[in-house]
Amino acid sequence: MGSEVILPGILLVLAFFLKLSIDREVDIPNSIYAFLELPVDISFLATSFIAAFTISANHPESEKGFIYFICYLFLAGMVIFLWRKACRLFEAGKHKSTIGISVLNYTICSACLVRAIQLV
Repeated sequence: MGSEVILPGILLVLAFFLKLSIDREVDIPNSIYAFLELPVDISFLATSFIAAFTISANHPESEKGFIYFICYLFLAGMVIFLWRKACRLFEAGKHKSTIGISVLNYTICSACLVRAIQLV
């Protein structure tokens, strides 16, 4: 695992903390919302790895990369939908449902990121 993975990971963590703290009060609800949103950022990081793989691959692999890219865009949309749903459930006080959807969301984005890193 080289700098091609570590540097984007550092950017992901940095973006998380900057979005959480700049011009906002860092409190429990804002921290929870930021935690609920993190899978969206992870999904787009994974999608950017897939895009890089597709661009750098030769012909047979680039077709495979393009199929991955389409799938990852769909999964990113699903992660965004689940993030919004989790936020609505949190606001409604349905914390167990919020946790369940968040676990599903983190599972999806983590699996996508792991596979994207394997390809790169």
